[in-house]
Amino acid sequence: MISVVDIQELEAKLKKHLSEKRYKHTLSVRNTALSYAKIFKDSGLDFLEKEKTFLDDDYLKKIEIAALLHDYAKEFSNDDQISLAKFYGLDIYEEDLDRPNLLHARVGAALVEEEFDIYDHVILKAIKEHTFAGRSMSFASKVIFLADMTEPGRDKKEPSVDLEMIRELVNKQQDLDAALFLAVQKKIEYVLKERKMLHPLSLFSWNYLVKKSKVHANH
Repeated sequence: MISVVDIQELEAKLKKHLSEKRYKHTLSVRNTALSYAKIFKDSGLDFLEKEKTFLDDDYLKKIEIAALLHDYAKEFSNDDQISLAKFYGLDIYEEDLDRPNLLHARVGAALVEEEFDIYDHVILKAIKEHTFAGRSMSFASKVIFLADMTEPGRDKKEPSVDLEMIRELVNKQQDLDAALFLAVQKKIEYVLKERKMLHPLSLFSWNYLVKKSKVHANH
């Protein structure tokens, strides 16, 4: 149960499990994700009609847990990523074999379920989708994806991406879907610029978002 997860105990475990750099990033993602979520809660939108979800303390804690555990498998070796993916019966794409670290979100979700006895669908889905996004993402999944991409430490790592524009869509315009659309677009543009293989999961997410935006435009 989510209520029995001790955040301080979780932080202590992660501090030992992750490198100092990764742990710092993890805490920054947690803080950014919670700040994004509270923007919508404080604006009076404490009930998400489409999900029938209240942005109450329990849901915010799910976001916090997902943020803290999103990179649990990030620093595993390439061989471990592939072997764990096979062990958990995950789909492995050609692009994963080329860059096994692309498996870390899906492997991480499986590991978190087993090692932390966390079975909450919202948490596991947010961890699983934080790299390539997904179709029919929950509020938590969108927040974790955007927080991972826009936390303050990213400014030096991704100067070519206009992160401030994405942040503004969340912070000022309170348009999570527009921010997600732009973020996924920027990620794909970066992959194409680097002439790397585009992962099918990125393509699936992009096509879904495009189709969804066209449906909204016609209403």
